[in-house]
Amino acid sequence: LFCGGRCATTAPYDPEVPTAGVPGEKPFDLGPFLCHRVPEGSPPLRLDRWITKNVCSNWNAAQKLINAKQVWMVPPEYTTEEHRKGVMFPRFRPSCQGSMRLQPSHYIYFPKGMRPQPKRRSFLPKGAEPRSWLVKRVIYKDSDFLAIDKPAGWSVVPGKHVGGMHLQRLLPTLQFGMEEPPRLVHRLSTEMTGVL
Repeated sequence: LFCGGRCATTAPYDPEVPTAGVPGEKPFDLGPFLCHRVPEGSPPLRLDRWITKNVCSNWNAAQKLINAKQVWMVPPEYTTEEHRKGVMFPRFRPSCQGSMRLQPSHYIYFPKGMRPQPKRRSFLPKGAEPRSWLVKRVIYKDSDFLAIDKPAGWSVVPGKHVGGMHLQRLLPTLQFGMEEPPRLVHRLSTEMTGVL
């Protein structure tokens, strides 16, 4: 790799711009990636948690980005040449895992166009939906089992970012004269729709 007619390995290393070339020349283009340097004094944070806060809000997508080497972490002792090779060729990117801890002065490379979506859901007070709302979603019913069509965006059980949008609180509407409301035998993720 050459920069301005001179080899990039002769360029001084700048910790703020790890892919910078020879002074006075244009810095190396990161292409579809951005680079973030972990500030000094930052508490250790897992790589996958950093990705879900800063790149994409879905944990599964974060794992796919790590496995595909679309997000990678570089220690501060890497040279400018090693940074550039990692940007240009996936085979030179270090293998990372979501459980790796970010340390101060580490560099994280990630796709440029991605931004996390907020996970906040609007709180639904009890009784905001019609009482027969869940009854209309029943697909199958007999004396032992019920099958319902779970809508996307609704959690099956209560959770931190769910508010009132969970199906467990609506199960008493499916009691149909039985002594106790039905119980769930499995779960589906919040974003997924399907038979429950």
